[in-house]
Amino acid sequence: MEAAKLAGMAQRRQSKVLLQAAILGGALALIAGALWHARSQPFDADTLQIQEDALQSQSAELDAVASLARGGTLDPRWTANHLEQLRGQLATTRDKLNSRPVPTMLAATHASALHEADAIEARLAQLQHRPPTP
Repeated sequence: MEAAKLAGMAQRRQSKVLLQAAILGGALALIAGALWHARSQPFDADTLQIQEDALQSQSAELDAVASLARGGTLDPRWTANHLEQLRGQLATTRDKLNSRPVPTMLAATHASALHEADAIEARLAQLQHRPPTP
């Protein structure tokens, strides 16, 4: 009798574990589906504008760092480190620009943003290879 009770409890416990695993698996599938759906949506004008604004900010920051470094205000090691951080931020922005399909009506704006990213990258590379000096 005692063995039958223990077997019944073990079976109920196993059923609960399987139910919890199924619920967890379903929740993870829903989250993965929602993320996939969000990433597969094409750019809208507002989302693209956010990336353009990020590029403008990165360009202005690069100009400010170069100007301060030429003026002798910044330590060369700090400048080199900051330029490397800026390179990482630019790479993130470029990845975001390339992460979604682009509707035809935004193709020119998207291409312009990628061109701006290329121009910032070229200026950044020039500063890293030939740091500004006072």
